[in-house]
Amino acid sequence: EVRVLKREGSKGIANFRMKIKFTILSVGVDTTDEFTLDRDKWSLDWTYLRGDFVGSRGGWNLVPLSDANSDGNAVKRTAAFYRFHADLRSLGFGVRMLLKAQPEIEMGVISAMAVRFVEALKDRVEHPERYVPEGAQAFQ
Repeated sequence: EVRVLKREGSKGIANFRMKIKFTILSVGVDTTDEFTLDRDKWSLDWTYLRGDFVGSRGGWNLVPLSDANSDGNAVKRTAAFYRFHADLRSLGFGVRMLLKAQPEIEMGVISAMAVRFVEALKDRVEHPERYVPEGAQAFQ
């Protein structure tokens, strides 16, 4: 769940609530980030403000592409680049112990989260009718 809490010009604040499932552990995450949109660069960057993902940061870069199909007609597409950093150890004692015992899990969890966020953006763009207007304001 994502809620835009505040938006003024190219800056905003959004709250994220999600559940991260590790192999033997499930953790609820509630974190709030500050966003900056740069329309000229087609980018959206965020930094940690408060909550569970202490020190998280990341962003999106969108690159407009156009190509011709087999009929010679223009096809417009967009390449989306996503970057994300978070210290999973900030999610509590259970996660710290799990990562200490199995450190290889951390990269898998971060990678799976990134894939899920990219899939969610793709779904949002391809099926805007599935989303409530409140959530849409972050992308307008």
